[in-house]
Amino acid sequence: MAKRTQIYRVAFQTPPLPDGKTDYYFTSIAAIYDIFTPKQVGCAAQHLYNLCVSDGVVYNGRLATVSREVVVSKEQAHPKRNKKTDEEQRTDAALHEC
Repeated sequence: MAKRTQIYRVAFQTPPLPDGKTDYYFTSIAAIYDIFTPKQVGCAAQHLYNLCVSDGVVYNGRLATVSREVVVSKEQAHPKRNKKTDEEQRTDAALHEC
């Protein structure tokens, strides 16, 4: 079964940073403002919350567009199968001792 995660895409009209990129991806609205200022985005975080961007509404500003997107990833078939037992870890540690 596929795992779905929501992210926020910020697409700038012109690159805001010297790296030349215009598209950035974040896991929360607050994380956007850890990297960019409200002046760079064109609005404050509270404005995005008020517009309900977290509910799927797209913000189209003069400087940037902020939208919620869904990322789909494949879940591991047996994630516990890769974990070693305590005894296996102790044995591995003993083998690596000099």
